[in-house]
Amino acid sequence: MAVMSINRFLSEELILVPPKLISHVGSSGDLIYGYLQKPSEFDETRTYPMIKLAHGGPYTCRTSWFAADIQAIAAAGYFTFYINPRGSES
Repeated sequence: MAVMSINRFLSEELILVPPKLISHVGSSGDLIYGYLQKPSEFDETRTYPMIKLAHGGPYTCRTSWFAADIQAIAAAGYFTFYINPRGSES
């Protein structure tokens, strides 16, 4: 089966890192999902700063899909943590 690569020129030039899914059972018993994005050139012997991204409002959600802003933060050497809090449409 052929593998499709729409942005092959970008993936050959940039270091793109997939986010890690994190889940937590909230106080109400609901499962809350979040993601942790490592820095692009992560080295486990170093320490890194972290940025927590706030949710974008009642009609948006954060997913594991490609997000240019999160990849740019990772490329700058930061961990990024973002969650999908309850109460939104997603």
